[in-house]
Amino acid sequence: MGGRAPGEGLARRSAPLVLTRLLDLPFLRAPAGLPPHEARLFTLRATAAVLGGLLHVIQLSIFFALGMRTGALLSCGSVLVFALILAGVHRGYGRTAMFLVYAEVALHAVCLTLLFGPPAGYMGYYFSLVAAPFLVFTAREWLERVVCVGLAFGVAAAVAWAGLHMEPATVVPTGTLQAFALINTLGTLFSLLVMVVYFSAATDRAEAATERARAQAERLLLNVLPAPIAARLQDEPGTIADSFPAVTVLFADIVGFTALASRESSTELVRMLNDVFSRFDRLADLHGLEKIKTIGDAYMVVGGLPVPRHDHVQAVARMALDMRLALRAYVEETGRQVDLRIGLHTGPAVAGVIGVRKFAYDLWGDTVNTASRMESHGLPGRIQVTAEVRAALDGQFALEARGLVVVKGKGELPTWFLEGPAPAAATESGGVSGSGGANGSASLASTCGAGPATGTGAGEE
Repeated sequence: MGGRAPGEGLARRSAPLVLTRLLDLPFLRAPAGLPPHEARLFTLRATAAVLGGLLHVIQLSIFFALGMRTGALLSCGSVLVFALILAGVHRGYGRTAMFLVYAEVALHAVCLTLLFGPPAGYMGYYFSLVAAPFLVFTAREWLERVVCVGLAFGVAAAVAWAGLHMEPATVVPTGTLQAFALINTLGTLFSLLVMVVYFSAATDRAEAATERARAQAERLLLNVLPAPIAARLQDEPGTIADSFPAVTVLFADIVGFTALASRESSTELVRMLNDVFSRFDRLADLHGLEKIKTIGDAYMVVGGLPVPRHDHVQAVARMALDMRLALRAYVEETGRQVDLRIGLHTGPAVAGVIGVRKFAYDLWGDTVNTASRMESHGLPGRIQVTAEVRAALDGQFALEARGLVVVKGKGELPTWFLEGPAPAAATESGGVSGSGGANGSASLASTCGAGPATGTGAGEE
């Protein structure tokens, strides 16, 4: 993203800041309890009334100083009208008050133009009358906008024609006319400036609010879906399904949770699951894996999707070892007697997003079912893997043969327990994650937000 000039941010903030302080004056502040859009409209209408009154006070002072009684009387009446308009806004008659503003400004400009002639510049205020309806009336009040703009054009054309064919009622020196023209031009520019500044500040606020809402929605979406899938879903709403020739699925279940649930409150149980699973989430980020979901006290994570990677089996194996260390650290910190049963399998799978409400990224296929069976048929504190996982890890990790395990729907399957990195790999890395080395344990504790892990490796139960 391109950077801004050094003073641009300050300039963009200064105008809204000054405007906010001005609009916080008691007679401009919206009553408490109004919805945001109504509060904004109230402040706008009150500001229009106050601004109109101030401009007419200036005119009254000038006419009084020059001894022009007719102009002074007209301006005095206008000041009183704007005071009534402000009172009407505060009493809830905002739309009627805005019609009075238009009627007063239009009539006042017509009278002074007929009094001093077009060169005095009073018709310049019609520029403001054309622009203001789009601020003081809502989009639903489109008829009011059309009427006001149409009247402004119509009256301006009629007065311009009359000024060309009629002599002014009061003859004033040329210098005075030029002074009037200058003052009225400045007044018109000032009113237009206020509208533009307000519109700019309102636009900035709306854009900032939109950006905050977009960022929040994106954060929520990324908490549910992987980033590439979220991007695809935003671009192409509908069913997403992808086939992956090789992924590694991990299921983990907290052993002893049912017994714990009978002794502790629901609040404590949820707090415990949040603590443990948050540590697992950080491990998934550390190892570049994709958390799929939690089901009760079970946790599912997968490697190799949505972006394929060649080392997905090794990455999931390292996370499994780190998950066990993380739970041991949690047990030492809290004293809760819980353990972890983990199962791994690798193979093809289908992943995607289905449904239109409460959708989630999920995984299907025999690989998922087999990984789940590895967990459910495993032992507390152990990481059970299939022959496919064992073949991928051979030579890199230490595995202990368990033998044949009868798996529902699969028959007898040979399985192994993942112990840790192979001794040669652990020596070369100087104590890798999950190996129980000092460096690995300290790194894991830092990542999980836990105290120092004291486990000395997998398989020491």
